[in-house]
Amino acid sequence: MVQDEAASDYSLSTVESNPDPGGVFGDGVCPSLATHESVYNAVKNRWVRASTQEATWSDDDPYHIRSFLERVDGVPPLRVSNLDGYYRRTPHHQADQVKANFTIPGIMRLQTTDAPNCSQPMKDIEFNVSLGSSTWSTFAEANDEIELMTSSFRKSPCRLKHLRRLVLGWSYALSCRWAEIVQASGQEVAVLHQANWSSEEAFWKMIKDESWQVHFTHENQVYYSPFMIKSEGWITSHQYAITIFTLFLCDADKYYSLSTKPALANFSKVFDLLLRFCTRHLLLPEFFVAMTIAVLSPPTFRRPLPKLMPWIPSPALEITTSGGTVPPAAYEVFDRIDQILMLGSIIEGTDSFLSEASFDPSLPCNILGAQYMAIFSALDIDNEGSGDRFLTAICTLFPHLTLFWYAAAACGQAREMMDEIFSLGPPVCIPLAVWTHSVQTAWQVSYVSGNGEDCISRAKEFSLLFLTRPEIIQPLPRAPPFGKTPIRNLSLVLREHLSHGHRFLSAKFYERLQNNDLREMGKEWTGGAKSVRLQTFVSETTNDAVSYRDNWLSAFEISSNATRYLYAWYSRYEDGMWLDEGNGKSLEEIRNLNKHPWMQNLFEEESEGGNSHESPERTLGQLAIARWRDEVVQDAATVAACLRRTGKRNIPAAIRTHQDIRYDRVKAIQKTALSTIRMMHNTDWAKAAEILASVALPREDWILKHDAELHAEDVFDDVFRRHTAPAATADL
Repeated sequence: MVQDEAASDYSLSTVESNPDPGGVFGDGVCPSLATHESVYNAVKNRWVRASTQEATWSDDDPYHIRSFLERVDGVPPLRVSNLDGYYRRTPHHQADQVKANFTIPGIMRLQTTDAPNCSQPMKDIEFNVSLGSSTWSTFAEANDEIELMTSSFRKSPCRLKHLRRLVLGWSYALSCRWAEIVQASGQEVAVLHQANWSSEEAFWKMIKDESWQVHFTHENQVYYSPFMIKSEGWITSHQYAITIFTLFLCDADKYYSLSTKPALANFSKVFDLLLRFCTRHLLLPEFFVAMTIAVLSPPTFRRPLPKLMPWIPSPALEITTSGGTVPPAAYEVFDRIDQILMLGSIIEGTDSFLSEASFDPSLPCNILGAQYMAIFSALDIDNEGSGDRFLTAICTLFPHLTLFWYAAAACGQAREMMDEIFSLGPPVCIPLAVWTHSVQTAWQVSYVSGNGEDCISRAKEFSLLFLTRPEIIQPLPRAPPFGKTPIRNLSLVLREHLSHGHRFLSAKFYERLQNNDLREMGKEWTGGAKSVRLQTFVSETTNDAVSYRDNWLSAFEISSNATRYLYAWYSRYEDGMWLDEGNGKSLEEIRNLNKHPWMQNLFEEESEGGNSHESPERTLGQLAIARWRDEVVQDAATVAACLRRTGKRNIPAAIRTHQDIRYDRVKAIQKTALSTIRMMHNTDWAKAAEILASVALPREDWILKHDAELHAEDVFDDVFRRHTAPAATADL
C-alpha cells in the first residue's frame, strides 16, 4: 500500500503489524495523516467554542423546550385503530410471542423523483410504533453519592433529589393518557390502583408505593403501557409472589386484580396536580426533565437503566406561599402530549432523535474516527466538568436536543449513550427525522457533485442505490462513503436512474393493516432534500494534532468499522465493489485497494473463517461460491419455467414475471434475518446455557427444501396477470 508524504514523519509500524483495524495513512482508503489532523482540528475548534459559551435560557423557556416543541410539532399524534385490524408478524417460536411487544407497523412512502419515465419513483421505508410492552420499564436505585456526569445538577436549575417523585408521577400521567388513546379505539384498558386516590397526599402515596398498573389484554397476552416504570426494588419484592401465583393459576394479571381496584384514566387531572405541585415547590425545571426521563423510559439496546435517587418526603421540599409562575411552555406540553407520546413510542426513535448531535453529512465514513476523537478531546471527557462542557455544547449547537440530553444526564444514561452515538451511532428512524426536520443520515441529503461529467461521487451512487431498490434497507453507518467512480462502473440499472434526479421530495405515512391495506397517518411531508458537498480539508498540522496522534488507533477502529459496514452493504446488493476512481491507476493497484482491510466484509470473515490478511492471493470462500451457485440455479429454473409457459410471444412479460417471483421470495428470506436478530437480542442466556437448542438458528423447510421450478409453476398465473392484459393471458 502506498504511504503519502504527510505520514513520513509518523511511525506506522504498529498499523502495519496489526491487521485490525489495519490500513496506512494515505493508502487510498484511509485518508492521509494531514487530512485526519485537519478534520480533527476543525471539529475540535467548533466544539471547544460551543462548550465554552454560557448555557442560558429564559425562565419561561427552560432547557430551550420551545425549540423542542417546534421540532415535535411535525410528529403525528399517537392514535390507535381497531387492534384486530393491524398487520401482525407471526413469531417463529412461542417464546417470541410471549416476549413480543404489540407494535403498529408503519410505512413511509417516499417520492424520490418526478421524472415521468422512471420505473421506481417511490421508496417505502418501514418503521414500527410500540403500542404495548410485554413488561414494564425499570430504573435502578442510586445512592446519595451518585456520580453525576455534570455538577450543574447539584444546584439550580435542576435538583436531582426530587426527580424520583416526579418521574414516577409522570410515568403514571403518561400511562393514563396512553390508556385514553387505546380506549378510544374500542379496546378495554385496565387502570388498576391499590386504592382510589382523591387527594394529593393519597396520590403521592400511590406513586411512592408503585401500587398501580395500566395494561390491556389482546389475544390472551397482556400488554403494559410503554411508559410504566417500576423500581428494581419493587420488582424484587413482588417477583416471588407473582411467580408462585403464575405457576398455579397461569395468569399473572389475576395476581394484581386481587390487590388492586379498577379506576378511570384521567390525564388532565394528573397533569394539573403535577403542575400545581411543581409550581408551589419551585420545581418547574424538574417538571420538564422528569417528563423527558419518563418519555425515555422504554428500554433500548443502547441505553443503560436510568438511575434515580431515593424518595424525598414532602416536608423536605421547599414550600412557597405564593408559588412560582407557570411558564406557557407547560401548557404547550399539554397540547402536544400525544405527539410527545408518539416520539417515545417509535422503536429506536428517541435514540435516533438524540443522535443528530453526532452527525455531520459532509464527513465521509473513513474519517469518522477523527471526528469522534476531536469531540471527546474538546470536552476533555471523563475528567471533571466534562458533562457541563458537553451539555453546554449541546445547548449551543442543538438547542432542540437540550432537554433530552439533560434528562439523559440527570438519570445517569448520557455517558454510555455518548460512546454509542458518537461512534457508529444507533439505527436511524428516517420517518422521525423527517417529522422533526432533522438530518440524521446521508440518505436524506442530495450531494453536490464536483467530479466532472464522466464521474459520480460514491455518496451519490450509494444514495441512488438506496432510493431506487425497494427491497434495500438502510445500512447502520449514517455517514456517506468516500471517493468517486466513473459512471461506466455503475450497473445498468443505476445508470438508467442517474438522469432521474432521485432525492427526498415528499412523503406520505401509513399504518399497515391486515391484507397489506394502508391507512394514512399524519400529514404529507414536502420538505425536500438538503444539498451538501463533502468537505475537503486543507492540511493544517498544529500542536493540537499531537493528542490525535497519541490516540489515532481508536480513531482507526471507528473509521474502519464504519467503512467496512457501509461497503459490505453496497457489495451485498450490487454483487461487489470496484474502487476505481478514474484517476489512471492500474488494475493491480485497484485490486490491491479492494483487498484493503477496511474494505473486507466483517460478516463473511466470521461466517466463512476467512482471513483477509493471510495472503494477497487469497481465494474466494467456498461457501460464498456455493451461495452464488444456488442463486444462479434457482434463477435459471424460474426463468425457464416462465418462458416455457409464455412461449416466444410474451418474453418481456415472462422476464418481468420471473423478476417478481424471485424478488418476493428473496425479500422474504432476507426478512428472516431480522427475526433472527430479534430472537438473539431477546435471548434468555441463563436458559440458553442449559438448553443450547433454545438459541439454535431456525432452519426453515420453505428455504432449505425449496424447488424453484415447482414454485414458479404454482404462482405463475397470479404474477403473470400483473404484466399482461386479460386478452393476452387468454391467448396462452
